[in-house]
Amino acid sequence: MSGGLLLWLAVSAGLLMARDTVYIPLCAGLTIVTAISRPEGDYESIKTVVDVGERSITLAYSAQVPTGRGSLRIWRMRRTVLREDLGTATLYAHDFNSKGSQSIPGSTALGVSTAVLRALKRIGTAMACTSASPISTARRARACGWKAGGTSSSSRRTTISV
Repeated sequence: MSGGLLLWLAVSAGLLMARDTVYIPLCAGLTIVTAISRPEGDYESIKTVVDVGERSITLAYSAQVPTGRGSLRIWRMRRTVLREDLGTATLYAHDFNSKGSQSIPGSTALGVSTAVLRALKRIGTAMACTSASPISTARRARACGWKAGGTSSSSRRTTISV
């Protein structure tokens, strides 16, 4: 798991355990910028909530990623996340890929689900998977213990502790 992801999870868990609750509304325009360090060069990814519907939210993703040859590759794509998955999913599909599906059922895209955060608060540990690259649904199901269905990404099962 990347250092940035571990830091985000630790901060999220810390907010949950704080006495005063901090609320960040999930609304159109909410923007999250993430710094990424790679051998080819550092860059920032920008994820913006563009639509909040009754059943799903839609995110716009953009980044200018160094190629290692002195040029930049421009990434622009969208992802739809089901509201149900924001509450219960154990797959955090943080990787955005132009060859991937716009929707990855059973996953979140901006952070772990409410269920994962609640488990961290309640018992101090939670099981979650993170994605890295496109693979078959059957492989994702085996890695995370899910039933097959839809397309997804390569997964790593992780125990998160506070």
